[in-house]
Amino acid sequence: MKGKQPSFADWIISQNISEDDPLQKIFSSVDFSFIRTLVPEASLGREGFDPVSLFKALLLIPLGEARSQRELARKLRFDGRLSYLCGFSYGQTPSHNTFTVFKKRVGENRFREILENLISQALWGRNKKGTSLAMDSTAVKAYSQEKFPSDADARWGAKEEGKYFFGYKLHASVIPSNLPLPASVEVSSGEAFDGKFFKPLLKNALKKVRVKKAIADAGYDTGANISFSEENKIEPFIASNPRNSKHSTLLSQLTVTAEGEVFCPAGRKLLYWGKEKRRERIKFRCPLIKEGGECLFKTSCWKGRYGRSFYLSNFHSLSEKMKIFRTTRKFKRIYKKRQAIERFFSLLKENFSLERKMKVRGTARVRTYIYIVVSAYVVSLLARGFG
Repeated sequence: MKGKQPSFADWIISQNISEDDPLQKIFSSVDFSFIRTLVPEASLGREGFDPVSLFKALLLIPLGEARSQRELARKLRFDGRLSYLCGFSYGQTPSHNTFTVFKKRVGENRFREILENLISQALWGRNKKGTSLAMDSTAVKAYSQEKFPSDADARWGAKEEGKYFFGYKLHASVIPSNLPLPASVEVSSGEAFDGKFFKPLLKNALKKVRVKKAIADAGYDTGANISFSEENKIEPFIASNPRNSKHSTLLSQLTVTAEGEVFCPAGRKLLYWGKEKRRERIKFRCPLIKEGGECLFKTSCWKGRYGRSFYLSNFHSLSEKMKIFRTTRKFKRIYKKRQAIERFFSLLKENFSLERKMKVRGTARVRTYIYIVVSAYVVSLLARGFG
C-alpha cells in the first residue's frame, strides 16, 4: 500500500491485528526498504504491486502460512490479516502468476543480494572481537522422480557413505548458538565436492563479520583450505580425513604418528604445551617434567630443571601440525560447536519446509527458492532480537 491511501476495510483490519501477532513482529523487525533499490521497477501487474509487499508475501510460504503460490494468492485475497501485513490493500492482491513473473523478473542474483542484506542486518554490531563459524552442506532433493529425472540440472550426490540422493546441495556457514545465525550460503548441484566451498563461504562471511575459528568436518580437510585459514589468521578446526593421514612422519628428531601423537628420540610421548604466537610455532615438553622417572638420555638432553623443549614451526608441514592440533583438548572442545550447522539445516527442513514445499526445477529456480527459505529464517531471527 506504499503511496496509496488505505481503504476503510484496511483500517478495520488494522484495528484487529494484535501487537503480539507473530507475523506483525517479524515484518516490523526488519528493514525491507532496500528491496526497492535492488528492484527499481516499482510495480508489477495491472495494480502496480510494491516489490517489498511481493517479497513479504513469498516469505509466507516457508513461514508456514501457505503451501504453494496458488494457495498463497487465494489466502491473500480472502485473509485480510495476511494481505494487510504484507502491504496489500484488501481486495487488491496479486494472482499466483504474478509471483512467478516477479521471481523471474528479479532473478536469482537479486534474491541472493536480498538475502545477503538481511544477513548483514542480523550480523550488525555482533562479535567485533571475532567469532567461530561452523560450515557444512545438506542435501536438497530435486522436485523430480529419481528413475525418470525431470530436472536436467540436478545431479546424484552422497552425504553419507552408501546414502545417495538426486538433487542439489545447500552449503552454509553459521555462527554457533541455540538458533544458529547464517553468515554465508552457496547452492550447487548434488555431486559437488564440499571442500571447494570452504573458501567461498569464508570469504563471503569475512565481508560481514570477523572470523577467528573455522569449524568443519573431514570433507574440508585439504591443504588449500588449511593454508587459506592460516593466511587469514583463522584457526582451522577441521576434522581429519583418514585418506590424508595413514602413516607416521619423521620430522628431524620427532616422530608424528597418524593419530597426531608426537614422540621424542627416546620414544616417549611428548606433552603438548600450546602455541607461541609471536614465533609461530607449537611447543612440546619432555613428559618427565610431570611423570618423573628416569631416561637414558636425560643427562645429555636436559639443561637445568625446566627440561627439554621441542618445537614445530612454519617450515613443518601444515598437515603434520593439524594432526597434532587435533589431539588437544581445545580442538575437541571447539569442534563440538559444529553441531550448530546440523541444527541449522534441521530447522530449515523441519520448520521452514526447505524440501517439502520445493516445487521448482532448474538451478536458477532452485537457488531462488532456497534464498527465499533462508531469508524467512533470518527475518524470524531478527524478530527474536538478533542484530
